[in-house]
Amino acid sequence: MASVQSFFVSHQRRAKASVGPHGWSDVQHAPRATHRGIDACSVLVLCALTCSLWSCRSDTRRPGMDSARAARAGGSTAPSLLFCAASPPVATGARAPDPLASIVTFRESLAPAAALTPVEAEANRQLARAAEALSKNDVAQALDAATLAAQLAPDRLEPLEVLLLVRLARAESSEVREVMARIVAADPCNAIALAFGGLEAMQRRDPARALAKLSWFVGPDAMVRRGAAIPLPTAPGELEETAAMSALQLGAYQAAIDAIDAALLVRAHDVMRTRALALLRADALSELGRDDEALSALMQLRVAIDASDAIPMLVALRIDRIHSRQNDRTFALVDAAEQLALAPANDFAFWRLLGHGVQDSRDGSRNARRVALRQLEQVPAAASSSLRMEVVRACLRDKDALQALPEALVRDASDRVAMNGACRVLWSLASNELLPAVCAVIAHHPNELDSATLALLASGIPVDEALAQIAQRDLGVVSDALKSRIYAQFGFFEEAFLIADAARARDRASQCALAACALAAAELSDETLLIDIDDDAMPLRAVAGDSAEVRPTIARTLAASWFAVERFDLARDRASEALRESSEDGRARLIESLAALRDPSLMDKSLLAHACATIESLAQSDDSAAADAWTRLDDVARARAKQSAGDDQVSLATKLLPPQRASVLTLLRAARIYSDARLPLAAECVALAQEMDASLARQATPALLESQLNYLAWCERMCDDAPALPTRRRMAIRASPPVDVTAIPAQPLSARFDARVRALEQSLVTNNSAQDVALEEVFARDALAQSKLRPTTPASIAAVMGSMLALGMNVQARAQLASVASTHALTMPVRAAQSLLAHAAELARRDGSFAQTLRLDAEVLITRLVRARAEDMLAAMRVAIDTQADSATMQQFATLLARAARPMTIEELPEFGRLFGLVMAIDSDPYPAALLAAALSAEQRFPNPVRSWFGNATVALLAASGASESETVATVVRLFEAGTPACLKPGESTISRAEALLRAANIASMIGDERGSEALLRAAVAADPQLPEALNNLAFAAIGRGDLSAITIDLAQRAAQASPDEPSILDTLGWVRYHQGRFRDDANGAGAISLFRSALRIRPNDPSLATLDHLGDALWRDGDQQGAIRVWQQVPTLANLRYPPAALARNLEEFQQREFGLELVMASDLIRRMYGDVVTRVELKLQEVARGQTPSLAPCLAARERTAENP
Repeated sequence: MASVQSFFVSHQRRAKASVGPHGWSDVQHAPRATHRGIDACSVLVLCALTCSLWSCRSDTRRPGMDSARAARAGGSTAPSLLFCAASPPVATGARAPDPLASIVTFRESLAPAAALTPVEAEANRQLARAAEALSKNDVAQALDAATLAAQLAPDRLEPLEVLLLVRLARAESSEVREVMARIVAADPCNAIALAFGGLEAMQRRDPARALAKLSWFVGPDAMVRRGAAIPLPTAPGELEETAAMSALQLGAYQAAIDAIDAALLVRAHDVMRTRALALLRADALSELGRDDEALSALMQLRVAIDASDAIPMLVALRIDRIHSRQNDRTFALVDAAEQLALAPANDFAFWRLLGHGVQDSRDGSRNARRVALRQLEQVPAAASSSLRMEVVRACLRDKDALQALPEALVRDASDRVAMNGACRVLWSLASNELLPAVCAVIAHHPNELDSATLALLASGIPVDEALAQIAQRDLGVVSDALKSRIYAQFGFFEEAFLIADAARARDRASQCALAACALAAAELSDETLLIDIDDDAMPLRAVAGDSAEVRPTIARTLAASWFAVERFDLARDRASEALRESSEDGRARLIESLAALRDPSLMDKSLLAHACATIESLAQSDDSAAADAWTRLDDVARARAKQSAGDDQVSLATKLLPPQRASVLTLLRAARIYSDARLPLAAECVALAQEMDASLARQATPALLESQLNYLAWCERMCDDAPALPTRRRMAIRASPPVDVTAIPAQPLSARFDARVRALEQSLVTNNSAQDVALEEVFARDALAQSKLRPTTPASIAAVMGSMLALGMNVQARAQLASVASTHALTMPVRAAQSLLAHAAELARRDGSFAQTLRLDAEVLITRLVRARAEDMLAAMRVAIDTQADSATMQQFATLLARAARPMTIEELPEFGRLFGLVMAIDSDPYPAALLAAALSAEQRFPNPVRSWFGNATVALLAASGASESETVATVVRLFEAGTPACLKPGESTISRAEALLRAANIASMIGDERGSEALLRAAVAADPQLPEALNNLAFAAIGRGDLSAITIDLAQRAAQASPDEPSILDTLGWVRYHQGRFRDDANGAGAISLFRSALRIRPNDPSLATLDHLGDALWRDGDQQGAIRVWQQVPTLANLRYPPAALARNLEEFQQREFGLELVMASDLIRRMYGDVVTRVELKLQEVARGQTPSLAPCLAARERTAENP
């Protein structure tokens, strides 16, 4: 038999031990990414429904006209994926809707039904064929049938709807949209067209249009949930919820209530979602002035269902808002005090009381404040921090507490929520004391520089006023450090470093200035600057360590900075220093543990296990670092999964509940849940968390904010409370109407930041290519100007070069690269080398005139790489390929990259499979990727399984590249001699040279390189003349070429002698006998028919299609035509049962991904070669027999030779 099939089958058998007793049939394939509204089961259900609906469908119905059709058809349980992308809301200029109008008033008019012609019989047959194929998960056949049906009945919806199901099953987003557009064009009032049109309208920021369409699915006379032929493929409640969200955005509150009520009926089983919807319903009631109903609903939601439930916090805000609107602030203040007395350590209770305390200055509230103070006096001193109690008393107008607050802040700066609250109270009640108090905290606790800066920005002070006060008061180096961090928080890292560096020049012994410099250098990813700062801090750390007096040091800040630039070894060293200074420093312990998890040089499993345990312990402790540790639990889950050989990663953050007091974590966890559910509460949770603890919340907010842009108006009321917080300011800008930006102003800071954000928002929504180019130039010029402010280092040159490339300044960028490669070759940090190498690749792609010098510069950069990443290798190979380097130069690049590669494990190999695919795509040539794979496989630092995997990839890529047979054989031999045999099986450490060559031959055959495969087989037989599979495959290949020489016969016979019970070997020997014309047994031994039947008897449950085909041919030539027909008839039936195309294609794709890292040959081509060609040949023979013709049998080589000798 052909080696390609034996290779795949042998690996199937290998997989059986790990995937189940039935081999590939037990493999639990990860489902393809599908439309969220329709998973694989839904497709099958819908297909079954489709098959039963062809005859009962009414051609003249128009959905939405009969109230009886309001019954919902079942869909999948997942929300829709098709139109889930979020964008910021825009002003449409439309007249505001009536808040009291019911949802039915928003329905758009539907056109009368059009006359429809009957569906032709052939189209119906193709539709039924498509449905049957989908029910068998044969998506390819379903696509062919549905496409043909759509061509046969172009004016009908049924084929398009079935085609939509197929596209959804294939997860083809662009094709789904194309089919949807055709459905809308054919009938805009079709239920599917209305539903998806409404969902797309929400994605396009048009809530009015969305409500006009989706309102047809809510209320009296609601539209039936199906199109012309299929049920609506959306999740239950999805349309109602989307209608409610669009109504809320429009201010159509009664319509929102109608839609939420409908959604609640469908979503009753989902507790989290029903509570969130009930909260939004209460919002709508409140907006309509129905406060009593809103309060009643809110009070029912006030009890938390678990530790991740943020609803009680959001409910409290709404209750307070209603009481405030009713001029009853006393209730809110007293209630907040009661809640804080019950839970003194609760962050939200603390923050809520502060909010009411600082805002309520009326005389009538004095009694309420006195009541609140009396309640809080009952709280035991041990139940809450002294700083929090000082802040609360100051907030409630205790003058002594207010005066003592700055000193209390200095005593306890570890509680960031309390620090935020204290700054808020100072800004509201004693604004002149705010800046000195923050500077005092920084001076005494330089490691809290960023926390203090964010607390200042969260206090409510405008950022420009804060900067003005810093300039007026000039509180020394500390105020400069604070100013630097303000600039950094707004994203102006270059200026932040300049300000901090100037402060450092003024006072070389200032820990605050060094801390500001270190943080800014880390944000600039500039290791050169950070090394210099670390060196400057070393004497100060030594003095502090030797002194009897406790002096603040910045060891923890340096640890965090080194961690940010991924120098995990130095991060661990500095964190250890911090722990020697203070063993109770939880944040330093967290950094040390995280660095241990991330450091690829650490292979000690016990050390990694200790780091994981430390982070988990911190996350559940009362330490001030507990909240930070909890946000890192996903890192622990990934590390543990990696240690356990790729077990499923389960986020520990969803298992371990947040610490009891960490309301911020509860809000962030809830925000993730609401974001996934596409409910407009995620951004509100994030905003609230940011106000309580901006340091922690910013670690987890970007993705959440990006996913909630449609609903940022919900947070608008909170944006004015802290206008200096960059994240809050960004949210406010996104919730406001867009403004065109043509340049970034120089001053003030707020205007510069706003212009950047507006320009970014403008670039996201514009569809004008000229405007896109103009905005890119605005960004690039601003970045170039900022980059030139930095000290000249390799990292700064990389930044300048990137900006120049963005502006099309290729020659200038090339000059920058040449300069840095020549002057910093020996001192260049790794990250700078990585950035410069990426820029060199971009230059090579743009302009080949720099070829020779670019290659030389790239070699310099490669030598500076330590633990090179896949993206670094891609950039270097792009330089070599795009500059048309010769094979020797490419080999040199590959060798340098392999030496620089970081140690890796089996779990990391898929990343390199993608790398090989990207290298291939540069010039549509697998050869450079093969050279890189070969170099990696030769690295003795890698474990044997990793090297073997790279060996597999090398052979496969060489075969795909069309390399010469001699080069392929020489490469496999070289790999073997270097201790890297290809295709090691689990548990093997080594194999013989002949076995290595044989397995490489099977890979080459699978890829389609038959000449390379034969060369490898000949080498394998030369290494071991008795290797049965090599003898067999070589004989079969020779017969395929028409070679029935004595050598071929000898090869087949030796294989059978060595392994007489192997079906594929018996098949080959039978094939030899067939071509000799020896169909029956004779004195010289068994004939072809006996050998074929013996091969089939060995594995009766897994017969070979090719052997059946061969047996049929032999029977026919021997005169048993009926026997031949019976054998041939088994082939199509067996192929359908044993080798379903869709499942087999997935198996083959996954096999290639697992063994080589990428799909080098199309699964359809492999199926055709392995099985399809046999089925096609057999079907042709059966058709010829049915027509009374002689079947097209395989020619008999011996008979052909005799005919040639005697014409």
